[in-house]
Amino acid sequence: MDSGTVYLKDYSGDVDVPFNPSPEPNMFKVTPFYISAYEVCNFDYLEYLYWLTRENYDKYAPALPDTTVWTTKRMYNQGYLEYYLRHPAYRYYPLVGITHQQAIDYCAWLTDRYNENPDRKYKKVHFRLPTKNEWLYAALSGAEYQKPEKGEMTSIVYKAYESIFPWAREARGFPHSLQHSTGNWLANFKMIDQASVQTIEGTLIYQSDTIRNRFYIGSPGYTCINTPGKLNDCSDITTPVYSFFPGLSGLYNMAGNIEEMVAEYGITKGGSWNDTGYYLQNTAEETYDSTTETSPFRGFRVAMEVIEEF
Repeated sequence: MDSGTVYLKDYSGDVDVPFNPSPEPNMFKVTPFYISAYEVCNFDYLEYLYWLTRENYDKYAPALPDTTVWTTKRMYNQGYLEYYLRHPAYRYYPLVGITHQQAIDYCAWLTDRYNENPDRKYKKVHFRLPTKNEWLYAALSGAEYQKPEKGEMTSIVYKAYESIFPWAREARGFPHSLQHSTGNWLANFKMIDQASVQTIEGTLIYQSDTIRNRFYIGSPGYTCINTPGKLNDCSDITTPVYSFFPGLSGLYNMAGNIEEMVAEYGITKGGSWNDTGYYLQNTAEETYDSTTETSPFRGFRVAMEVIEEF
């Protein structure tokens, strides 16, 4: 990702509006960084666990993901609890059930392994979680943008308010829709059967159940969607990290599949397979704390910055 600027609000095309240092700034800038095209998958993390068993066994047990996240109320997921992390069938499914610190530790290991590789491209790099601003910038990387003009600007400018989802207008047909012009869905998320939704005395009802603000399994007062013929009351699980349409920059699943942790603790971006479309918007955020940190809906992708070139 090249350096650039993101404007969060519409200023009638005036890209010279000054930076506002308030708690909710009008814009932000990013410096160049790399970001993975895919979410970290089970295979990636199993390589890390295998290395720990051989080189640093004391850290092996603390690094293990919490597979009990699949034993969730009203979900028949015993098979996922036993097989999701290690079975070859789920090798390229996104890693879930880890804490923010475990994600940081994985990035530290990746940094060490890269910097020890004699065939590396750069002399020294640092792998880490992307900041929420870097994540948003990456999500916008397939959107229409204002290109630098010689002698006028030194970086790309994106307007977050003009691009709701991570797919581009030119390539995907409908930039403000979750569905391609061909009818294909563009992300893995919770889809509601509109034919089963009705309003009774001002309250939305889905198949005789009250629709809450969030379809978040395990949250107080949650209500899942009942899917006839399926063991789970809720939507299907994750999909492989290379599934669905990538953005023009080649990033997969910046919307849907799993919520992605960022450098700032307690914040995730992108929405998950268990979220409705609202949470897949580029600027949407979700939160967690120490009591809800591990989840079957949450994982991460890795960013990298070059510290020193050869």
